[in-house]
Amino acid sequence: MLKESDLSHFAASTWADIRDRMIAIVGDACLFFLMLFVLFVVFLALHAMARFGYPKERLDTFETLHYWAYLAILFIFLLDLIAKTVVGLWRGIKKNVSQF
Repeated sequence: MLKESDLSHFAASTWADIRDRMIAIVGDACLFFLMLFVLFVVFLALHAMARFGYPKERLDTFETLHYWAYLAILFIFLLDLIAKTVVGLWRGIKKNVSQF
């Protein structure tokens, strides 16, 4: 039967193992959502500009830039995720090999 101290020791040791990765994931997620929020505000601004009669040709240019900004943010964060995953796997492999 598990005691409360065993359970708290397990939780503390598990948190110690994953703490650094969780901080990185939460930080990246907050940054990603901040960027999406900024793009959403720009989206609303573009629609407001269209309602106020801003020239269609200029709006098309801004909407194209807005589209490419979405793709750039997606690409940057996917590349960052892949790089961090590869580095994490590499460190895990090196750590496991050094234990033998």
